This record gives sequence, C-alpha cells and structure tokens, in this order.
Amino acid sequence: MLNLRPVVHLMSLLACFMSALLCVPTLTDVAFHDADWHGFIFVALVTGFMGAAAAIATWPKTAIRLSLRQAFLLTLLGWILVSLLAAVPFMGLGVSFADAVFESVSGITTAGSTLLTSLDRMPPGILLWRAFLAVFVATIAVFTTCLSFLGLDVLSAYSATVTAITNVGPGLGPIVGPAGNFQPLPEAAKWILSLAMLAGRLEVLAMLVAFDRDFWWF
Repeated sequence: MLNLRPVVHLMSLLACFMSALLCVPTLTDVAFHDADWHGFIFVALVTGFMGAAAAIATWPKTAIRLSLRQAFLLTLLGWILVSLLAAVPFMGLGVSFADAVFESVSGITTAGSTLLTSLDRMPPGILLWRAFLAVFVATIAVFTTCLSFLGLDVLSAYSATVTAITNVGPGLGPIVGPAGNFQPLPEAAKWILSLAMLAGRLEVLAMLVAFDRDFWWF
C-alpha cells in the first residue's frame, strides 16, 4: 500500500510556503492603503495554520526518501494545491472560482492567458500576485527540477532552491538543513544554486530583462 504520510508532509510545507508568499501582496496593499489586503491576510493565515498543523502531525522521524510512485503523486497534487491556493485571492475581484483557477494556472504555468480586464485599475497586491505566480513560482519549479535530476531528494532540492532564491540561509532536510551544509552537493548543483542566489538577489526580473532584445537595441 502506498505510504501517503511523506507526501502529505511535503504538501503541508508547500502550503506554508504559499502562506508566506501571500504576505508579500498583503504588505503591498497595506503600503498603498488598499483594503484588498484583508483578503490576502485571511488566506495567508488559514493556509499557514492548516499547513503547519498538517506538517507537525506528519513530521517524519527519519529523512524523507520518496519512491517513484510517491514522487509522481507529490508532483500532481503539488501543482493542484498551489493552483487552488493561488486562485483564492482572485475571487476577491468578484470572479467565479473557475475564473480564479484559470487565472492562477495561467500564471503558474506562464501560459499568459487572462480573464481579467482593466488591469491598470486593479489593486496593486493583485497585480503583484499575478507577477509572482508567473515569475517567482515558475523559477522555483525550474531550479528544483534541475536539482532533482542531479540526484537530490525532493525536500533537499526544493528547500535548497527556496533558500537560495530568497537568501534566507539553511534549508530543510539532513543535507542542507540547519544541522548540515551545502558541501556534500554535486558541483553542478552548486553552480545551479549560485545562479539561483543571483536570481533572488537581482529579483529575477532584472536578470530576465537582459534577455530582452529591446533592452539592448535602444
């Protein structure tokens, strides 16, 4: 029988991460004196509380090693969870849940499609949230996938990516956690994480603009 405990634990940590991300548009709306921050903070608190409770309840006694079946399930459910959580703030605009999910998935998968109109008159927090979904989350997914191909377990690959991009110090797990360091990682992984740290320090967009032809042409 498939052991779902490690999958649930990692998804709980993912929910906590989404809760932390929701604080960014919350602070943005507060700074611009926009009342839309109430919706963001509500979703952040509920998501953070439920994620933390589930993470504690399923806390592993040993290092997590996912089987191939567990990894496939985590990937599937992880994308669904992020899509649903990221969609909730859009419902504050008065759109249906289906429209909110469409907007969320479009941003996370960088499809570029949108159902929203009059973007120039929308709350700044929502505009920032759309940009976050399209750039920040996609960047984390790419770097995590690259590290996974180098043999790192999912928790180490994901937490190493997040800690590198956000510049917060140690990650999670036995390798890059508080009791470990990044020395055991392969050389290729260190190059990837170095790029991730630069991407985080340059706020990602500053790096991407260098690949725009118009940036060099004019």
